[in-house]
Amino acid sequence: LAILRLDLARVRDVMEPPRPGSAGAIGGDETLSEALARLIEARGAVLDVTAEDGAVVGSISLQAIAERHP
Repeated sequence: LAILRLDLARVRDVMEPPRPGSAGAIGGDETLSEALARLIEARGAVLDVTAEDGAVVGSISLQAIAERHP
């Protein structure tokens, strides 16, 4: 059930301030499910969150997904 709820929340809803060590980037409108899949694929702990123009506006981490998902 918790895994299914990851499709209900958007990255922008749980993103944190930007931080170093990014394993890639994801748009703020993507789902937490997509963010988790990208983090696992990249074997990383943090992704940059980007605006439509490509500017980094925050970050999303495995920890944020685990602690703040709906």
